[in-house]
Amino acid sequence: MIDLKTIVSDEDNLSSAIVKSIKSNSNPAAVSAVINRNDELFQTPIASGTADIKITLIQMEKLLTHSLAMVRSM
Repeated sequence: MIDLKTIVSDEDNLSSAIVKSIKSNSNPAAVSAVINRNDELFQTPIASGTADIKITLIQMEKLLTHSLAMVRSM
């Protein structure tokens, strides 16, 4: 679990003012990714493989996309 509230911030706005969402998952058969209502990113391994998870952050009409590489070996 990654707590996005602690790593995504803007000194001018509250973390809750930043909309966080999963943009894409290159391999959902290997890793499931979900952001819950508490702004926590959960990655659940499903099978061996690598997945590129892209997270979109939107704040005051500013858009940022960040990629996370997830590797799962069984």
